[in-house]
Amino acid sequence: MPAFFAHVHPVFRSPDVSIIICSALLFLLAALSDFVTLAAISVVSRLLYYFITCASVLVFRRKDRAAFHLPLGAAIPVAGMVFACFLLRYAKMEEMYYTIGGIVAGTALYLLVRTRVAPAGENAQ
Repeated sequence: MPAFFAHVHPVFRSPDVSIIICSALLFLLAALSDFVTLAAISVVSRLLYYFITCASVLVFRRKDRAAFHLPLGAAIPVAGMVFACFLLRYAKMEEMYYTIGGIVAGTALYLLVRTRVAPAGENAQ
């Protein structure tokens, strides 16, 4: 990302430029859409995150890296994944497209930043 996104307000110690740009983009999104669509997009994105979280529980259990173990083994995470899929089938395709578009845009920005910023130990010699 451009360096000006990292600007920190001298008094409040907050990323002021990033907050202003993010707020402006969110205002445009809110102005160009209706509340029901924005709420549905929020719900769809949260259900996808819940699904991924439940799947990660299964992965951590398999690798024996789980910080704690739930009763009933894998039944609770699997039930959460099934329930998320059940609720996602009621989402409109337009909401799914917007959510997937947001995920793709966020992933692209992440990959762009990751390739530009070298790991801490890579340049030290």
